[in-house]
Amino acid sequence: MSMINIRKLSIFILCATCCASAAGQILRAQERVPVCFATGSETGNYIRVARLIEEHVESNSDLTIDVISTQGSFENAKLLKEGDCDVALIQSDVAFFEHFRGRPYLALASLYTEVVHIVARSELGISKLSEIAQTPRVLQVAVGAPRSGSASHALILLEEIEIRGKVITHDVNINEALGKLRDRELDVAFVTSALPRPLLLEHASQQYFTFLQIDRFISNRILKNNPFFNLTYIPYRLYGVNGTDTATLGVRTLLVGRRGMSAELAELLLESLYAVSGPNSPPEIPFLKDLLPENGLDNIPITIHPASVIYHEQNISRTRVLAGYLRSYGLPLALIAILCLSLQPRVVFFIYRFRYGRVLFLILLVWLVGSTVMHIIEGEKNSSFSTFGESTLAITYYMLGGFESKYPITIWGTIISVLILTLGVALATLFTATVVTTLWRRVTNVHLIRPKPFSFLNLKNHVVIVGWSKRCERLVAQLRSPDLKEKPEIVIVVPDASKTVIENPKNFRKVWSVQGDLGRKETFQRASLEQARRAAVLLDENREHPDLDVLTSLITIKSAARVSTVCEVSNADHVEALEAAAKRHGGDIPTVCDEIVDSSSFAEKLLAQTVVSPGVMSFYHEVLSFVRKSQEVHLLPMPFSGLDDFRVVQRRFYEKELIPLGFIGSRPGSLNLNPKNLGRDGSTKSSPGTSLEDATQLVVLADNQEVLEGGSWWERLRKRNQNGQNSSRAWEGPIARGAMESEIFSPNPAVEEIRLCIVGWNSKARRVVRHLQEEVVQRKHRFLFTVITERGSEVGEESFQDKVTFVFGDPTKQEVFRRAGLKDFRSVIIVADQEAARIDPNYADQRTIMVALAVSEVRSEVHIVAEILRAENQYYFRKLQNVELVSIQDLTEKLLAQALISPGVTEVFQRLLTPTVDTNEVYLVPVPERWRDKPWSEAYVDTVKSNLEMILVGYETGDDSGKRVMVLNPPLKAVRQDGVHRGRDYELQEADRLVVISYEEPGYSKPAVPADSAS
Repeated sequence: MSMINIRKLSIFILCATCCASAAGQILRAQERVPVCFATGSETGNYIRVARLIEEHVESNSDLTIDVISTQGSFENAKLLKEGDCDVALIQSDVAFFEHFRGRPYLALASLYTEVVHIVARSELGISKLSEIAQTPRVLQVAVGAPRSGSASHALILLEEIEIRGKVITHDVNINEALGKLRDRELDVAFVTSALPRPLLLEHASQQYFTFLQIDRFISNRILKNNPFFNLTYIPYRLYGVNGTDTATLGVRTLLVGRRGMSAELAELLLESLYAVSGPNSPPEIPFLKDLLPENGLDNIPITIHPASVIYHEQNISRTRVLAGYLRSYGLPLALIAILCLSLQPRVVFFIYRFRYGRVLFLILLVWLVGSTVMHIIEGEKNSSFSTFGESTLAITYYMLGGFESKYPITIWGTIISVLILTLGVALATLFTATVVTTLWRRVTNVHLIRPKPFSFLNLKNHVVIVGWSKRCERLVAQLRSPDLKEKPEIVIVVPDASKTVIENPKNFRKVWSVQGDLGRKETFQRASLEQARRAAVLLDENREHPDLDVLTSLITIKSAARVSTVCEVSNADHVEALEAAAKRHGGDIPTVCDEIVDSSSFAEKLLAQTVVSPGVMSFYHEVLSFVRKSQEVHLLPMPFSGLDDFRVVQRRFYEKELIPLGFIGSRPGSLNLNPKNLGRDGSTKSSPGTSLEDATQLVVLADNQEVLEGGSWWERLRKRNQNGQNSSRAWEGPIARGAMESEIFSPNPAVEEIRLCIVGWNSKARRVVRHLQEEVVQRKHRFLFTVITERGSEVGEESFQDKVTFVFGDPTKQEVFRRAGLKDFRSVIIVADQEAARIDPNYADQRTIMVALAVSEVRSEVHIVAEILRAENQYYFRKLQNVELVSIQDLTEKLLAQALISPGVTEVFQRLLTPTVDTNEVYLVPVPERWRDKPWSEAYVDTVKSNLEMILVGYETGDDSGKRVMVLNPPLKAVRQDGVHRGRDYELQEADRLVVISYEEPGYSKPAVPADSAS
């Protein structure tokens, strides 16, 4: 190729390169043409949003955006239609109507709701839009810039109120309108803007204007004709102008672009939009904080750009979608869960356990159900119910005050809201009444037992108590003792629930009442009697025939369910009549009632025992009380088999803190306390069905915590001791041969003659005399009775003239006791005045106190045994010395509580309180010389090894102040409490007394085993 051709080729290549470079620069220049973004006024929210998008686009791409200010939505739509701008912000209603005129643009995203602000001068004194037409003068109204969304909305609203020459409109934007409002040149101004509008915030502090609320009927008409509006409100805290939220209308703001917009540009604009919204939105533009790709296409009435659809589908976060569903529907799901759980009996029990449970549950139910229903019905067009959270807030307003600014817009929403409002008022009234009642009861200290719900609470293994009185409240307190690990639930059946006034509501947390006729089965069936552990029928002393009422209740209980029962009668004379009546109704008395507590007989026997063994009341008070560290009588399954000697049982329990007292055989009535060992080989000789081999239950004295908390140790003890022997060294070596009681206790064959004074003469006093003349008592004591009474006519009714000396006079007078020779009496028994008790039991106790004071004044060292009818009156005897109180009411209540926890225990106390040759009694005896300065445990082992017909259960000693204290079943580990050494290692002193259970008072019985026989 020639040089000339090469030169031509080079020039051609150079020219082509230059042309290509120039063409590229021209094309790049064409691509960098700024994107026109049409917004709104210079102080509006449109331009603030556009500036944020502009800043992000230009900082992340080579594209430039030209943000222009316009008159508003109508002008923006026109610019898009004519191709003078590329992207704009337009209100949804304007976008819809203009979109169908050639479809010049497509939607990219839905941003936020713009709210119609109706601003009025405060001096006008109007608060609603409809009041504009009612003003006496013509108002000057600014509707906004021409061809703007604000002007369109203002004209729509003014047409709805039919102003008819009442207003003069001005095409003035909000910037000028606020100044003219302040200068009183204008009266009202309309502006549609997102919340908050910065310019309104600046002027709000001057407090010269207020926001007008759009009337409900106007909103309903507009929403019916214009689907692009929705009901919303202006929060009063936002501007601080109105005292309440202002109901108004709102429309959505759309980001739209020209129809020919490229997918790359649309995607870039959407990326910038979401980059400056949501969690990343600046604080000065709070209305963008809820904008996310998940809701970016909501409520768009025009065609959406295909690139926008693809972008939103690709950028939706499944996690945020799930979180949104939880925010919207979490409470409805919780409502469904609550309703499902409420079907469970335990949940109902938990709700009903508290005083306000039912009221609060109903309030919660109405609140959640109402919020869910209103959200479903109103959520699409009413921003007050757009989310479930907003719906719950609106329903809260409904239930507390009324509609206010959050009123419904649909027919069904109106009906349901009225129903919710009515229920809210009713429940609020019920809640207020409950609170007032509670406060009144606390002020007046009046509390009632909660009634048991008929069908919502099915109890099992509970206790049913029939009858109500203050004694019943103390019985419940016994069953709520801290000493009981498992406190039973209680149902109290009463004829009139209004009488169940309680003093200590803390003891009645799991106690319910059932009201009804005590002679009808349905009443007890509502108390879940079939599933009850036991039923107790209490005596109503205020009734004319209390024992007959007890029998009626018992027969009804037995006909309603097969449940173990215990009852109380007032008089021992009525027991035979009760048995006869029971036989006429189909069986003997055990069929109708399993255990009977005869309070009258109980009192007589206690009075007699207290006279024979002064101080024995301390024993019964402790074993009948459920208090911590106290001892009680328990009936437990027999842990051993194949034994024929009760002493072996005592030996095997030596290392446990319980003392065996006897056993119960397989046959009814086969209780055997302190079994006698009469055979030469040490075997138990007793009637059939009462031998140790047939024993089903063991009677023990133990602390309730020790027995019941042990659980499986009883079974382990049985397995360990089936073939084993006790490992304690105390039992090593042979059992003593032929030990006689006289070798331990000093014999005193002489019968002691004791003078005894009885104050009061009635049937109970007569039975006390009979008990003290039993053979087992007469072997040791011979009582000479002197009776002081005011009524001499009753003496001749009984043949006591040869046994009793009567002194007539008022026992509250000291001279009567001096005349009776009080200085010669060892004890004085004050029997409660039965006639005075019929009038007022407290008066009878007051008379007893007066008699005790008279006795103490004449001779302070005499032993006084006083019977009181009201346990709370023990307080008045605290300053008297040598007084032993027999509170039958207190002990009867405690015995009933014991019988409810341990069925069958009443027979044990009946045997202990009956002074006969064949029964055991509790005695307090001096410490024999053989055991003085020896540990109590050694004395206990000695009684068992020597086969003495007694059971050593404790000791009585003096504390540091000299007061006598009884220690039952001393613990294995010694402790010092209340100034007394409590433990089995306590060394007995001469001044102490032993607490024993024996057939006769020790020292005056026959030898337990013949001297020449093996023990």
